[in-house]
Amino acid sequence: MSRATSVLEDRLARQIAEAFAFVFKHPGPRALFAMLLLFSALAAPLQRMLPLFVSDVFHSDEASYGLLLGLFGAGAVLGGLTLGRWPTWYPRHHLIPLSLTLTGACMVLFCATDDLALGGLWMAIAGLVWIWAFSSTMTALQLLVGDAMRGRVLAVVN
Repeated sequence: MSRATSVLEDRLARQIAEAFAFVFKHPGPRALFAMLLLFSALAAPLQRMLPLFVSDVFHSDEASYGLLLGLFGAGAVLGGLTLGRWPTWYPRHHLIPLSLTLTGACMVLFCATDDLALGGLWMAIAGLVWIWAFSSTMTALQLLVGDAMRGRVLAVVN
């Protein structure tokens, strides 16, 4: 390994450590990081397990898998389009726990049904509120972190 590579790796490791230290030292970024971590840990398995739901719960084929995934995506697109239309009087920071809770509720309702049409409805709504949660959390994080640390913090959070 060359000296330049070693210096670059040391600098990168130091910047990553600084970003984590910043996140854990400040309550706002720490709370948002925890929410994103929890959200990712709970939401990702649903998409990974979706093929099993389609075959074992809905007793359907690959077309239904594509439909459910497409409905989730359509919900996310609709969520992105509606996110900017929230009333100005509604506190934006309230949208984060609301959307995280609604996403979790939709996932629970999806897992509790054996009807493909109802499952599709819950997937579409889950996609809609998922994008609210993700966009609102990332926006809040960017606003809470100063210019000097923003890029590093967003890199370690993502």
